[in-house]
Amino acid sequence: LKDFVLLGANCMLIALAVDTLFFLINDSFEKVNDAASKYDNPAPEAIKTPSPFYQRLSKSLGTDVISLQAQDHYVDVKTTLGNELILIRLSDAIKELGEDDGVQVHRSWWVAKKHMVKEKRVDNKPSLVLSDQTVVPVSRTYRAQVAEALS
Repeated sequence: LKDFVLLGANCMLIALAVDTLFFLINDSFEKVNDAASKYDNPAPEAIKTPSPFYQRLSKSLGTDVISLQAQDHYVDVKTTLGNELILIRLSDAIKELGEDDGVQVHRSWWVAKKHMVKEKRVDNKPSLVLSDQTVVPVSRTYRAQVAEALS
């Protein structure tokens, strides 16, 4: 019985020492990270929370979206680094991206304002040329919005 009590006391001392060591190491890392973050991170008011839409995309595509095209139940997202089909309705994708960043130009197309280059007629129908030379149809419903975004 005496040996078990002595063994238990030794185990408790070792566990306390290890726990204290981990606490001290973790605490010192947190202080270093806090000090570094003061210089690396912008002010809290300057941080823009990313759209949940970008969490649906592969990281390799980046966040510079050129256009969205509805295809059945999917949306073909084209960025400056490539494209990917994601399962989402076009209207929901537009809401998640933020309607100020782009314009819906057709019932199945949305384009980013910064990637709109010029308006042009193809087969006597209004179209829009994007920065990657994609030609997108423009419906009568959205012509005024496209003209405003280009001006």
